[in-house]
Amino acid sequence: MHTPNNLLIALFTALTLVGTACTISNPVFDFDEDGIVDTEDCAPADPEIHPLAEDLFGDNIDQNCDGTDGIATDVDQDQFSATVDCDDRNPLAYPGAPDPLGDEIDQNCDGIDGMAVDLDQDQFSSAVDCDDQDPLVNPNAAEQSGDETDQNCDGLIDPPVDADGDGFPNHLDCDDNDPAVTLCPSCPETPQDPPAAFPDNLNCTEIFSDNLEAGFDGGFLSFFTNTQGYSWGYSTNQAHSSTRSLYFGDIGSLDYDGGTTLSTLTLNPIGTLGGGTLKLHFWVWADIDEGSHTDLLCARVGDSIQGSVNPHMEQQCIKPLYDFSVTDPDQRWQEQSLYFTGTRGEDAAIEFLFDTVDELNNSGEGVYIDDISLYDCS
Repeated sequence: MHTPNNLLIALFTALTLVGTACTISNPVFDFDEDGIVDTEDCAPADPEIHPLAEDLFGDNIDQNCDGTDGIATDVDQDQFSATVDCDDRNPLAYPGAPDPLGDEIDQNCDGIDGMAVDLDQDQFSSAVDCDDQDPLVNPNAAEQSGDETDQNCDGLIDPPVDADGDGFPNHLDCDDNDPAVTLCPSCPETPQDPPAAFPDNLNCTEIFSDNLEAGFDGGFLSFFTNTQGYSWGYSTNQAHSSTRSLYFGDIGSLDYDGGTTLSTLTLNPIGTLGGGTLKLHFWVWADIDEGSHTDLLCARVGDSIQGSVNPHMEQQCIKPLYDFSVTDPDQRWQEQSLYFTGTRGEDAAIEFLFDTVDELNNSGEGVYIDDISLYDCS
């Protein structure tokens, strides 16, 4: 017969054994069954997103959980990945780097040479403010007519108007009182012929060529839009060669239905040789409104500029040259060559302009530009 003490000891031992047998360790969960436990998975409910996933740049999704869209490589080992480093081959160029003015290098990745400051304190830095000494001048300012000042930094002295109602605003129309006259220089409805006997009678030297894979190589590439709508940028969705091109539209929805928008991209400066003719060669992919009075798609070449819209640059339209009967997306890349007056040896700029003109029929994918070359011809 057990004593009371022995009974208590036996009861305590039994309870201890039961408690030990019922202990449950913390289980390791992988809810989306992607091979990565939930505690290490930035999207535990999505099997397509995990630290080992392929992360394609341009879809605005961080598939591999590294905090950026695209594979975060750091070629120059400056602690900034290629997704945020404007020159991942230069360890002195990265966001926040010292950026001395005058060396024509954007070391701090703000889009300009020198520090982006806001001298007039209008909430727009010198990188986008066309007059950083005047707080009434900035990209969001209201344009005032008749004062010879470009308040909203769209490159135009006064708001565009269309006095003759031909669908072409006065900054593109060389006679806005005559509806029979449209673009200036005129933009024909049929393709233009190149100079006679080209290239036999012209000696052309390539002075610039870029497939845009590493960004604009050798100068400044700037984007501008006169509204909060869509603008130009880089895309990996379509490319004529390799993987990247310049794109006008929304990279997420793949349309340009952002309202009435005029947007340009400018490449400059490009050194020239003083020839009398400049030949611009590029490839374009377009899914835009085919109407003759909407969606202006034009190229400009002229003296190098630091602004984004220069109404004095020579302009030719691309849309009349484009074959919209091609509907297969894989066959839409079309080669273009345009000829412009030389810049007398001055540095040149290339500009592509896209103007929706109105808010209608903007549901297409937009415009891609790739493989841009410029030749100096004499």
